Amino acid sequence: MAKIDASKYRKTGSRFEVRGFPTLIYFADRKMYKYTGNRDVESLFEFATNGYKTQEGLVVPKPPSFIEEMVNDIRKTFRDSDMSIQVKMLKDDFNHIIDLRKNAAVALLAIGVLLGLISGCMLSCLMGGRKQKKIKTV
Repeated sequence: MAKIDASKYRKTGSRFEVRGFPTLIYFADRKMYKYTGNRDVESLFEFATNGYKTQEGLVVPKPPSFIEEMVNDIRKTFRDSDMSIQVKMLKDDFNHIIDLRKNAAVALLAIGVLLGLISGCMLSCLMGGRKQKKIKTV
């Protein structure tokens, strides 16, 4: 048995779609079952022993990955700020790529990093030239 304060731990509350308080969720057989019955001991006991089997269990949501948390933080930043039309268009493009084309977003990021490294090396070779050898004078 566990108890959390979803108003304090908002990410966990959001993960399990807690909308009202108290929300009772029973976990069994790698699934979760939301309890909506009476709040007396007999009803809770009945639900926990056999009653949950009459419901269709919901898949337990996985915790968000690091990338999903980062994307959510970026979305929150966009949502909370005053934006010009260009920034709004960029936000819409970003949301479209993340929602519909996650693999493409990862590929674009990898290609961008690779091209940045290659162009950086080329520019450093062109701009830096070769280092001159120091001649010792006596």
